[in-house]
Amino acid sequence: PDGDIDFDDLIAFAINYDQFRCGGTALQGGGGPIGIGGKPIADAVNLTAEVPVFMEPNREYTISLRVSDPGAVKGYHLVFDYDHDMIDVVDIEAGQAFSTVDQSFFYVDSKSANVDITGVVFGADAMFADNEIATVTIRSKASGRLMFSDDLLDVRDHEGQPIDVAFSLNGSTNPGMLPTSFSLSQNYPNPFNPTTTIQLALPTASNYRLTIYNIAGQVVDEFSGYSEAGFVTIDWDASRLASGIYLYRVVAGSFTDTKKMVLLK
Repeated sequence: PDGDIDFDDLIAFAINYDQFRCGGTALQGGGGPIGIGGKPIADAVNLTAEVPVFMEPNREYTISLRVSDPGAVKGYHLVFDYDHDMIDVVDIEAGQAFSTVDQSFFYVDSKSANVDITGVVFGADAMFADNEIATVTIRSKASGRLMFSDDLLDVRDHEGQPIDVAFSLNGSTNPGMLPTSFSLSQNYPNPFNPTTTIQLALPTASNYRLTIYNIAGQVVDEFSGYSEAGFVTIDWDASRLASGIYLYRVVAGSFTDTKKMVLLK
């Protein structure tokens, strides 16, 4: 004992609870390897965060966290980092997986500067039957891409053993996340060396032109094309240019906007 109650203690408690209090019957496996008690086992799972491909300012979005093999998961402790200048976290809730079991525990560390969540299922015969393990509602402060990265991924099987986790972002382009107005994102990263990404939001199909200028007003690069409603992503490589301040201006229909970026070699 180390005097602290942590995720290891929670998993140990849950397993002991199952063995000595529940005394459940063996589960009938629904495909895949079967472990002790008839529960599925997995050496690795995929964890996906379904995020907007582009955010408009002052709008709420819900990130859905999904695991590929929910039945193999006894519990998890997940920590995610995000750009505090881009978003505020409005709410964090248990996902649909928790509605598929009778007894469970879901905890959000409200004191953490990150998204820090813990979940576990109780019951000798119980296992998650839906792959959504949590939802995170955010409010955007500015337009641009959401930066959401993993700091800690601790997922355990029904015997308390760690499961390897591969984390990825899945950009959602469902109608609820299509842009409702034209906007030009701040490039990311900024400052950059030597590549950076710029995104343009198009609420309707449009021709567009993105022009990049040096501080003297000379054109150093240009991108143009046509796109259906959605998001246009432009990756700019400034390897051939010197460090300094650059301006980029977009024209799409009647919409125009100009922003500044810094190349720092």
